[in-house]
Amino acid sequence: MRTSLAIDELAAHRALSTLPDVWLDHLHGHVSADQAAAAASATEPEELVERSRVLFAPPSAEDEDRRLQALLDAHFAEPGPASSPTSMATPSRSRSRWVVASVVTMLAASLLLLVFVPRSPPAFDGGYELQLSSGYLDERAEHADPSQPRRYYEGQRITLHLRPAQAVTEPVGAVAFAVAVEDGSSHRLAIEPMINDQGVVSIVGTPQDMGLSAGRWTLVVVVGWPHHLPLRHDDVHEDREAPYDVRSDEVEIVSTDPSAP
Repeated sequence: MRTSLAIDELAAHRALSTLPDVWLDHLHGHVSADQAAAAASATEPEELVERSRVLFAPPSAEDEDRRLQALLDAHFAEPGPASSPTSMATPSRSRSRWVVASVVTMLAASLLLLVFVPRSPPAFDGGYELQLSSGYLDERAEHADPSQPRRYYEGQRITLHLRPAQAVTEPVGAVAFAVAVEDGSSHRLAIEPMINDQGVVSIVGTPQDMGLSAGRWTLVVVVGWPHHLPLRHDDVHEDREAPYDVRSDEVEIVSTDPSAP
């Protein structure tokens, strides 16, 4: 029995050691199951992601009641009448199986408590600076009011560069959002950021590529630890303890090229 329990413990430890951190965040309540699955799908096959989703789904109240009742019945049930040697042995073996199952369950629970101790991700400070490509007024060498956002026509390419204060030595991730100045609605940019080996983030595309209609928008880029990036703009927190840097700038999209005849 001791060998079996040791094998169970080692197997559980091995499985948990390869678990993506985002599932730990889900167990801590930091992200939803859908958010965890979306993040895990970047590094795991879909079948494994779905298995993890089922494994870490919280049990229903009915499931908890059934498990509790089964344990109580196993430990406190009165032995039946000893009508034969067989009837005497069967309850004993049944109780033994329940005891083994209970020990394994408690061992697994203890292991989970040790592994899933709530922990906050480390703060991120890459010293990133955001640079936008020239708007059409800059390209035409016309006077542009620096207090006003850069203006781009719908077919014009926009380039966003974010450079760290110094080359990063660990993997980073990035996500970008657009927030409408008029009504505050937001969406994730349809273009995924590109990140080179030095941690420089680039986003290149036209307003149509980015899902930007005519009007004013605030472009928000979040750079930080890959498994701790927000999936929605509403989840972005700008504070010194956040596991990412947040940089933003306002732009204005116009429906046609003002320089066209």
